[in-house]
Amino acid sequence: MGVSISRTDNKLAVQGVGLNRLKEPNSELYLGNSGTSMRLMSGILSGQKFPTLLTGDSSLSSRPMERIITPLKLMVSSIISNSEGNPPIKIQPSLGLNSLSYELPIASAQIKSCLMFAGLYANGPVTVIEHLETRNHTELMFQQFGIAVEVNETRKARKIKVTPPKSFLATDINIPADFSSASFFILAALITPESELLIKNVGMSSRINHFPNELSGGENQRIAIARALINDPDIILADEPTGSLDSENAKLIFKILFNLKNKNRIIIFATHNRYFANMADCKIMMNDGNIQIINATI
Repeated sequence: MGVSISRTDNKLAVQGVGLNRLKEPNSELYLGNSGTSMRLMSGILSGQKFPTLLTGDSSLSSRPMERIITPLKLMVSSIISNSEGNPPIKIQPSLGLNSLSYELPIASAQIKSCLMFAGLYANGPVTVIEHLETRNHTELMFQQFGIAVEVNETRKARKIKVTPPKSFLATDINIPADFSSASFFILAALITPESELLIKNVGMSSRINHFPNELSGGENQRIAIARALINDPDIILADEPTGSLDSENAKLIFKILFNLKNKNRIIIFATHNRYFANMADCKIMMNDGNIQIINATI
C-alpha cells in the first residue's frame, strides 16, 4: 500500500505517506487471526478512494463484524460482509465520510478505535460515547501524533471527540509488552509442576523484589486482585476496592474488575463512589440504614 517499513534489531522504522496517499493493494489483505487488524484497518480503509478486500483464517472468518460495519455505514461507508456479518469484508471506494456521534452498544476499545481512525477522513468531528471506559491507547497515540482529541467525562459517560487533522507529527513510540502476548507463557507455567516464570516489561514485573510497604496503593490493589484470581473464582467480592486511591488508580482498578465481568465472572463490590456504582448491572443503595434496590438488570 506504499508504506516503507524497515527493521533494525528491536526497532521498526515506518515511512508514512500521509492521509490520502495510500495505494490500492494488488491483492486481498490477508489478516490471519488478527481481529484487531481487521477492525482498525476497516476504519482506515473506509476513507480510501480505492476498493479493498479484507480476509482472514477460519477463526477470524467466524467472528462477527457488524459492530464496526453498522457505525461505518452511518458515515456513508460502503462496506460489505457475508450474510452473517462475518469476514471477508469488502470496502468500496469512499466518496467521503460524514461526521458522526455514536454511542457504543458495548464496551469495546476496538470499535472505538475503528471509528477514530475513520474519523481521520471525515468531513467533521467524530464523537464516540462509551458508558464503560475502555483502554485509551488510541487516544494517547493520536495525541502523540498531533491529532486533536478531546475527552470529556461525566458520571454516566465518556465522550471522545476526534477532529480530522490536516497533517501528522512524526514521532518515536516505545511499545510495551502486553498480557495478551504473555498469557501463553503464563498458562504453560501454570500447568507445569514446580515451574517459575518471570515475565519482564509486563504489568508489575519491575516491582518483583519490593516489599508490600514499598508499593503504591494502586499496585497493592492490583496484587490483591491477582491473589484473588489465582484459583479462578466464579465470584469476586470487593469491599471498597478503590478506597484511599487517587482517581487514576481507582479507574484502573475498576477497569480490571469490569474486564473480569466481561469474562463471565460475577463481581460484587461495595463502594461510596457513585460514578463506579452507576456502572453496575444491579445497584443496591443503603441510605440511613434503609436498603433500596435502584435497578436489577442482570
